[in-house]
This record gives sequence, structure tokens and C-alpha cells, in this order.
Amino acid sequence: MGADAARVANMAGRLVYIVCHAAGLHGLGETPEARILAGTANALADIAETPAELDRQRGAVIAGLQAIDRLMPKLHTFSLAAGSLELDNLLHSANGMGTADVRRALGMRA
Repeated sequence: MGADAARVANMAGRLVYIVCHAAGLHGLGETPEARILAGTANALADIAETPAELDRQRGAVIAGLQAIDRLMPKLHTFSLAAGSLELDNLLHSANGMGTADVRRALGMRA
């Protein structure tokens, strides 16, 4: 995973959002994998805010990546593309992207 906390938070956060958006479109927002990804988003936010949290949060990030592996076969490529487009919109907005956006993409209450 590496030791560059900012890069881990940035790259993994993007992947988590895209997959969460696609999962939400497929009605998979309440699955165990989706809940793991919501927790991973929180861990990544902690890492982004406090890079020293990387070692403590590493397990949550790895669990999220494993959840993505389990979700991917259930997701359509176009849904992932839609998530990528929505991520781009969020990143270019005044507020950027946060954990509330991940929960919203999954259809959970933020």
C-alpha cells in the first residue's frame, strides 16, 4: 500500500467513491461490502486529515479494497463510468468530496 498517506487517501478515496456510486445504482448500497466501504471512507478521511493515522487505519483500507474486489463482478462498466463522472463533478465543486458523498452515493443517510 505504501507509506505516502496523502496518495493512499487520494487514490483509494477515488476508487471507493466510484465503486460506491456504482453499487448504489445497482441497489447494493445496503450490502455488507457497501457498509465496509462506508467505513473505509471514514478511515481515508482520517488519513487525509492526519497522515500519521495511516498505520492505524491500514486494516480498514485493505478491508475496503477487498470489499471492492467482491463487488466488482456485480457492477456494470457503465455504472462505474457514471461514478467516475460524478466524482469528477464533486472534485470540481466548491466543497469537493467527503464521507457524506460516499454515503449518499450508496443511498445511506449521510
